[in-house]
Amino acid sequence: MTLAHPSISEHLASFLESAGGPLPNRYGPLASELGLAAEEWLSRREEPAWRAVSNSRERLLHEVEDALVPLQAVLDDLFATSDPKIAVNASIEDEREGEHCDEDGAKGAEPIWAVDLCAGKGFIALALLHLAGTWPRLKKRLAGVAVVEKRALMLDHLHEASKAVQVPFVELSRENIHDEAFPGRLLCSLSSSSSCDSSSNSKTNTNCSNNNSSNSLASPPNGPSVHVGLIAVHLCGRLSARAVEIFNQLGTHCRFLFLAPCCMPSGVPPRRGQPTVLVETDEAEEQELRLLTEKQLRKYRWQKNSGLLLEVRRKRAQ
Repeated sequence: MTLAHPSISEHLASFLESAGGPLPNRYGPLASELGLAAEEWLSRREEPAWRAVSNSRERLLHEVEDALVPLQAVLDDLFATSDPKIAVNASIEDEREGEHCDEDGAKGAEPIWAVDLCAGKGFIALALLHLAGTWPRLKKRLAGVAVVEKRALMLDHLHEASKAVQVPFVELSRENIHDEAFPGRLLCSLSSSSSCDSSSNSKTNTNCSNNNSSNSLASPPNGPSVHVGLIAVHLCGRLSARAVEIFNQLGTHCRFLFLAPCCMPSGVPPRRGQPTVLVETDEAEEQELRLLTEKQLRKYRWQKNSGLLLEVRRKRAQ
């Protein structure tokens, strides 16, 4: 006799109860919603766009478990509260009445682009898109959702989900986050998407790619201001340190970084004979964030440093 699997919602509830303490209250509403979403994704496994994300129930269950903590952290930051009911209890009536002020004090707060770094198949991004379609208050706080991935994966399920909930989606594939000009390309791509219709979704803007050899800037002087939040789950080795650097370099453009490393590189903590891993802590200049390639960035820094050196020599000569 074959025993039926418990639903993903039931599994998550059991998972939280077994952990005990405050976890059921802390993550319960989110776990319930993600469980229902995962069951829906599984039901679409025969659709070509959804096969990659729902071909294994066990794998999907693992991804949903891993998504609970980072997603709750994102909700906490967006609504400036640790109460999970804030996002859940947004009433449709308030939306119809044109309510533009959240009870959590988010009045006038700028919309945030949620960026899934090293996203793989984009489970974090997919969950955010689903939640935005279910919770109107969350949708209001999101400028859009983006994924960054070094590989070119099939992400049709994310494009479909974006269209269904009318939340902009940007896919940055074949992207190297170790490239020093990556923060500028990220802002360029999101700024370009922000200028379009709210239902738009796109792959990497060719004008913002690292193949752009022109001397053009990453965004027009009067382009929209972009604010991002970085979500980096299961980053391996040096990628975690690089995520911290990107957060630092983006400065006021970046609202938060949620980082859950998979493993740390050798040298953390440093052992005898191993190099120390250094992390850039300075905020990048606005001009640097408008450059698209490492070549442009190196040229700008060389010209700037040369100008400073000439200025020092001139003063000494006086």
